[in-house]
Formats: sequence, C-alpha cells, structure tokens
Amino acid sequence: MYLSVCGFVQTRFRPVPSAKMQCAGCRRMPSDFNFIIWFEFHCYDDYVDDIEEERLDYTMNFDDVSEQKAKEVFDKTTGDRIVIGSDCMVFAKNRILGKPKNDKDAFDMIKLISGSWHKVVTGLCVIVEKNGIQKIYNTHDVTKVKFKKISDETINDYLTKGDHIDKAGAYAIQSPFAMYIEKM
Repeated sequence: MYLSVCGFVQTRFRPVPSAKMQCAGCRRMPSDFNFIIWFEFHCYDDYVDDIEEERLDYTMNFDDVSEQKAKEVFDKTTGDRIVIGSDCMVFAKNRILGKPKNDKDAFDMIKLISGSWHKVVTGLCVIVEKNGIQKIYNTHDVTKVKFKKISDETINDYLTKGDHIDKAGAYAIQSPFAMYIEKM
C-alpha cells in the first residue's frame, strides 16, 4: 500500500517539506521509503493496538479504524507533521479474516480463500498539521481478489516461511504468495 500513500502524500502535501511523517501501525517499510516521499519518516508500531476482529462487522467504516490509528500517534507527537494510519481487513464467505492467531488459523484462512473470490478493504487516514492548523483526510479502497486453488502442501510450505504472520487474511499482496492470485 505504500505506493498509494506516496502518491497521495506527494500530490497533496508537497508544500510541507519541513514536516515529519509518522506512520501508525506500520511494521516494515522499504529502505528507500524516505527518498520516495521526500520526508523524514518514522514508524510507530508500539503505539497502536490492532483492532480485534471480534469488534468488526461488515458495516464498520474502515475510515474510522485507520483514523483511530492515526490519531493515536498524532496525539503523541508534536510540531508540523503528517501522520498516516491504515488498516486492512479481508472478507471471505461471510467471514472477517483478521491477522491469524497461529499457523492453524493461517492455514484455515488460506484454505478458505483458495480457489475463490474475497475482498480486501484498506482504510487510509492522513492527518496533517502545519503552523497549528490540522486537516484530516480519509479514504478507503476495496479490492476483489481471486486465488487459484492451493494445495495443502503448498499452504504448509508457505507457512514455514513466516510471511503470513501479522497479515490480514494470512497473506500480503506484495509477497511471493501473490503468485497464486488468479484475478484482481
């Protein structure tokens, strides 16, 4: 998702070159991320508790979830700044697939989406403060994804690599597991 964030930030916030960028709930960003967006960039994972899937339903506004993450970091930082909060959730066969609790949970999630369509909802909130004036921008996107049929052996092999950890639906679109995507 970081490329979408970069485009969003570059087009809307380029006049704030002295701002520091904070990311709520991010865990790994590419090493060239600072260069891409032209800002000093900081990740704050420890401030944000992930939303428990038990608290979600299909009607929940994902803009609110990403805004909650962004505000939590925004309230703990000061000065001119840009804070980005985001959250992803996978919906498949009338189930919400959050982050797997263990390998069995991840296996069950991947088995559920194997050979079928599911939706990935990504919420994004950007909070900007410049000279004491605060603005909040919210958006979200829904991506429909269809996986090829995936064998149990392939799923188990994938799980040994650990790429499913901390990923909604037990996968990330930018990971090697994307080779099993049939259509988007």
